[in-house]
Amino acid sequence: MKSVFYLVVIFFLFSCTDPVSEDTSSTTGLGFCESGACVVMDMSDDLELIISIVNFQQTISVLSFELFFDNSDLEISTASGETFGEIDFQSLEATDTTVASFSFLGTIVGDGSLMKVNFKKQGSNYNGTMISIGNLQMIDADGNEIEYTPFEDLWIEQTCYIDEGILIYVASSPAGPIGEGWEPTNNYVWSTTFCHLR
Repeated sequence: MKSVFYLVVIFFLFSCTDPVSEDTSSTTGLGFCESGACVVMDMSDDLELIISIVNFQQTISVLSFELFFDNSDLEISTASGETFGEIDFQSLEATDTTVASFSFLGTIVGDGSLMKVNFKKQGSNYNGTMISIGNLQMIDADGNEIEYTPFEDLWIEQTCYIDEGILIYVASSPAGPIGEGWEPTNNYVWSTTFCHLR
């Protein structure tokens, strides 16, 4: 009976549409994540993405989300659970709005690595590409949805492959608009900030 309940919950979660905008704040969530709840991303040069949670105070029984990215740049080769167990549901089929969907069932609380995703390159390069999380839904042990306001109650990182010149310019503490003063280096790096300038 419990498994039927979870299947109904998962169906409900993925039938909702509330994607996170690509135009969310470019400021870093580092300070926020010192005490607030965060979903963070860490992408390696080998295209291995680790998605983790930080400071989750409330215990979650069901956590579901969608992963958005340009599947003409990248393709998922493998996905696996980490600290909180294996992935209980996943769909890697691309649609008009969704590239991949994942659900976790269990006891999700505190800090830990949620999952590891390995990508492979699709085209000649993936300069300027971005990976973001949308439609993140959480259910507590009593079956109640945990409501939140993104970037207020819960910080959700995105990661992008941007010209390092942007980060060099930002580090110089410029007086003018960041989007106007930086110079291209043609050296691209993964970043969780300033993705709107990609």
